[in-house]
Amino acid sequence: MICKMKKNSQIAFLPAYSFFLSILVIFVHSTHFTVPALQAVPKTAFFDSSNLLKLEFFFSEFLGQVAVPGFFFLSGFLFYRNLNSFRDWGRKLKERISSYFVPYFLWNGGMTVLYMLFRKAEWNPDNLFQGIFFYRFNPVFWYFYQLLLLTFCFPFIAVSTLLGRERRTSRRIAFIFPILFLLLVHFRLDIPYLNEDAGFYYSFGAVFSIFLDEEGKSSKFLRDGKTRNTDLKCFILPCLLFCFSLLCYGYALFGKNIAFLLSFTVLYRLGMALFFFCIFWLRGDRPALLCKGNRGLAYFFKALQEMNFYIYAVHYLFLRLWFILQNALQRLLQNVLSISFYDGVSNELKAFLYILSPVYCLALAYFTGVLIKRIFPNLWKTINGGRG
Repeated sequence: MICKMKKNSQIAFLPAYSFFLSILVIFVHSTHFTVPALQAVPKTAFFDSSNLLKLEFFFSEFLGQVAVPGFFFLSGFLFYRNLNSFRDWGRKLKERISSYFVPYFLWNGGMTVLYMLFRKAEWNPDNLFQGIFFYRFNPVFWYFYQLLLLTFCFPFIAVSTLLGRERRTSRRIAFIFPILFLLLVHFRLDIPYLNEDAGFYYSFGAVFSIFLDEEGKSSKFLRDGKTRNTDLKCFILPCLLFCFSLLCYGYALFGKNIAFLLSFTVLYRLGMALFFFCIFWLRGDRPALLCKGNRGLAYFFKALQEMNFYIYAVHYLFLRLWFILQNALQRLLQNVLSISFYDGVSNELKAFLYILSPVYCLALAYFTGVLIKRIFPNLWKTINGGRG
């Protein structure tokens, strides 16, 4: 989803990690409940909420809220990885024009036109401007709006990093930025147009990549997959991250101070994103073993991992159709089944359709993506964030 990833054994796991985050994003938008209802689950007695509500809380709230922070972290990690000169910076900015800038306006423009054609919005200059530049009719692209700001409009992280590297102090300088963004979140100080928590996740990804770059290939984090997976010491970090995340989540649930509540919320989300990042890193290419002996399944998952951007862009539109189909199915069953029997199985049906949501979205994304790629290969590369 984020950008093109060059083949490299050290980051070969990143498409799988990004694909995992995409699945969590689908779950976030597949829920049958409101956000306040999901957030109330941990504060409610266990038997006072339905199993369906608890299920959707776990995937759409507890895990789902980690997805976009994970994407911001991954974007910062990839942009600042091996950023050693101003020439590298210029090259990476040029790459992000095709992977962020162009598809952002293309998708927003397409959704704006669709809304106006179906008379969901009036044809006027304000709607056109707001739709194309400020994602009014494509709400999930708020993420790319923030990413464009962080990449192109807030260059101080890159400049400070490059100047610091010349003086061999880039790691210390880089740490200033996530701390600064966290303080902005804590004290609720607003930067116009920018989400301060997005800046925190993104800048922490930058620090993480800079740290690894300066550690060099001798670092234990950069060992080959076989050594890394057999070193039990490497499992200490994920365990610590998981425990740290749970502690932060506990305070976010029951804390009273609003400033600390906000701070611990973003720390929980980053901690869990880092936890899964480390798990995928440690496992290397092990997930591919799930498809061993089944070339068709392996090809399917590989193709989906190359469609992460497209999946993110279309999943919300597909899910709107999915809910229309669900409502039609529920009305049909209500007419066919007795009221008492339908009431008894309605939650089980919703749970089944909820779990099926990622399968539905991924399958539809795969087939539509393959069709577009075959008929309009150049268009496909553009709408898929520069990927072939």
